[in-house]
Amino acid sequence: MTIGEKVRAVRLEKGFSQQKLQEKSGVERNFISLVENNHRSPSFKTLMRIAKALGVSVGYITDYDKQLAERKRRQNKEQSLITNLSQTLVSNNSLLNSVDCSQFFPAPIINEATLIADLREFEEENIEDYVFISAKWVEAPLELERYCCLWVREREKALPPLIESGDLICLDSYQRDPCELDGDIVVLRDPKGGYSIKRLSFQGDHILGLPEDPMHQPPLLLPLSGQDCILGKVVWCWSKFDNK
Repeated sequence: MTIGEKVRAVRLEKGFSQQKLQEKSGVERNFISLVENNHRSPSFKTLMRIAKALGVSVGYITDYDKQLAERKRRQNKEQSLITNLSQTLVSNNSLLNSVDCSQFFPAPIINEATLIADLREFEEENIEDYVFISAKWVEAPLELERYCCLWVREREKALPPLIESGDLICLDSYQRDPCELDGDIVVLRDPKGGYSIKRLSFQGDHILGLPEDPMHQPPLLLPLSGQDCILGKVVWCWSKFDNK
């Protein structure tokens, strides 16, 4: 729902006409109409006046309150997972002596559709499960929103022999600059649909996604202007065959 649609919905819910909202907020009725029809974007100051007149917060109109609540629910779930891990370690003295649970953090396992949609804020329906990742394996373990995991379910999208179908990979979605990823393994949005795991080669005005095994599949050649096709850097992989 856009800001304009939210303003209209709240105004109608309060039983206000546009004229009454003008009287209570001091914002011209014509401008309110333009906002509600998504023809104009109000400044933050104007939005504050409209929100105050409607008796709601600016965050409620912009959906920031909802996003904040969703983030808090996710953080609570992550904290619960950490607590459960701590309790498991405490109940097992041999593990307790060898593992520091503060060195692990929970990363969400998302589905392919969520990855392709490039969602940065995952809601519960986007998350299949969680997996604990060692803080030693990633660059910024305190920035949990950077990381997500994905099961590689098709060999055509994998990077054999390094990453095979059935492996679990962890992505750093903040690392997308091709200049800094030259030679790294990344997940690319495939122009033909879906995604593909490749070793990135930055070549002037093009991005080249290279397979480890040329016999497996051809390289992906993408224009530098299409660098938004980089979905993230692979920072960790768990193999069903061995622990890489």
